[in-house]
Amino acid sequence: MHTHPEFLLELDQSQSKDIRTAPGVETEFQKRTKADLVKIDAEFRDFWGRAGELRKAIATDPVPDEKAPDRAAKLRARNLVDAVDAQRAKAVIGPAGFYLATHADVVAVQKFDEAFLKAEADRKKKPKEDIPLPVPPATIGRTVLFSHQKDAAAAVAEWMRSPSQRDLLLHPGRDLFGASTYAGAWLLDVTSGSSPALGGSVAM
Repeated sequence: MHTHPEFLLELDQSQSKDIRTAPGVETEFQKRTKADLVKIDAEFRDFWGRAGELRKAIATDPVPDEKAPDRAAKLRARNLVDAVDAQRAKAVIGPAGFYLATHADVVAVQKFDEAFLKAEADRKKKPKEDIPLPVPPATIGRTVLFSHQKDAAAAVAEWMRSPSQRDLLLHPGRDLFGASTYAGAWLLDVTSGSSPALGGSVAM
């Protein structure tokens, strides 16, 4: 169940006045979830078979030591996801981890932002010229959340005001966010997807 926490609710609801025996509960659980119990058992055994490796990974600070060149970037990324986790806690949803997002979608949003700010500045300097604004990437607001707010908490508050972005932040099956920051901007990568929460919903 560690790899599929959403199944816990289904397992609990698979037991009733008429279904009390282990085979009966198992049959009802499979009917409700279409789960492959052999695969779940293999995943469970594999997970606990790597207990020592997992404990070491859990104990390792994702933010490197003070001399690491990416320390500041990872600290800001962690601050952003900490702000998301604060909202998840208010909604009674578990916290998520983070990684420093550097892939193509994030870079594309950053380049768009730089080009947009430059175009706006050029328009102010040359009001008589027809300076076009760049086209925003389709990923903004869908797989990459973007904000110019002053701090991480304000950026997350802005995203929470959008129902679709709020759902991305508070999905019970999401356990990992990518985060990236640069001068004056916050980016949250949600392309890693989320596990299904078969019986749950986003808390209001």
